[in-house]
Amino acid sequence: MVKEERSEGRRDHRLSFFHRLAGSGCYATDVDFIELNSSGEPIALFEFKHCNAPPIHPHKSFQLSALKRLAQIAKIPAYGIRYNDFFDWFYVYDFFHHDPTLPREMDRLEVLYFIAQLHGHVMTNQEIEIAKNVQFDENGYLDLLNDQFVGKF
Repeated sequence: MVKEERSEGRRDHRLSFFHRLAGSGCYATDVDFIELNSSGEPIALFEFKHCNAPPIHPHKSFQLSALKRLAQIAKIPAYGIRYNDFFDWFYVYDFFHHDPTLPREMDRLEVLYFIAQLHGHVMTNQEIEIAKNVQFDENGYLDLLNDQFVGKF
């Protein structure tokens, strides 16, 4: 039997349904983010989970086990990040336990600094101000009416 979609409507159900037509032995998953350097080479893998999602353990989950294997093959780090609706609370963990500062809670700026640091990027004052001031509604949607944000991106 093919498992039901578990993302509670946040993914394209049509695509998931289409793939499931291949049969119950055809497993697949997505990778939330493949961080790339300026040459397009992968530098890290990220799996994001909402703070209310059930806990998952890398050694018990096909999805996270596959993510870890991909990272090992590519010789890059893999991170899990839990987040809340307003993107102002994060819990970051390193699947390989190489970073002695992890796991730990971070706020919005800390997690953005963490991601930028992986790229060797130092956030500019303008990027920091935008990150501090951008607002998310109760559904986690970005306020695209914020002229400062839209002008930047």
